[in-house]
Amino acid sequence: MSNLLKQDYEDFYEDYDREEIIDGQIVAMAPARAEHGVATANLIAILWNYFKGKPCRVYTDTIMVVSEKDKFAPDIMVACNPAIALNGDIISPPDLVVEVLSRSTTKLDRGYKKDAYEKHGVREYWIVDVGNKTVEVFHLRDGKYALDYIYMAESRRETITKIKVSNFDGLIIDVQDIFMNVI
Repeated sequence: MSNLLKQDYEDFYEDYDREEIIDGQIVAMAPARAEHGVATANLIAILWNYFKGKPCRVYTDTIMVVSEKDKFAPDIMVACNPAIALNGDIISPPDLVVEVLSRSTTKLDRGYKKDAYEKHGVREYWIVDVGNKTVEVFHLRDGKYALDYIYMAESRRETITKIKVSNFDGLIIDVQDIFMNVI
């Protein structure tokens, strides 16, 4: 596993206590790099504006209980059922989970976490790749994730740059807006 174990970096990250439980192990989450934060903030702003006044809620930096051995803190979640939260944690599958890739989390987000979200029943899963300025959108169909499309910020011939979010009527996100001000 490429993530840093908490005990390996306690001195360096003494005041930084974000962690997840992955396959029963406590794993420290390194602070996000600037571009990761910009893309995450852009997407949170888009989602928050869309859901303002609607029953769905946008969560960030919130623990999601996936299983007894797995408690993740996805970059962004959207949930339309307020009953899924218990004691501040998300205990039932949200409608959308977004992970923004970091160097240390790429393998985990594309593998272990993706499989766990699929098994847990998360209806839509996005992998945002800041380096390549792409968004991979997966939909849960018959209990398995199917790749809907890889959306690119830079328009190329026959490239779709607008994501029509399947779970939310009328929500269309321009991929370029997610990567606005990302160098």
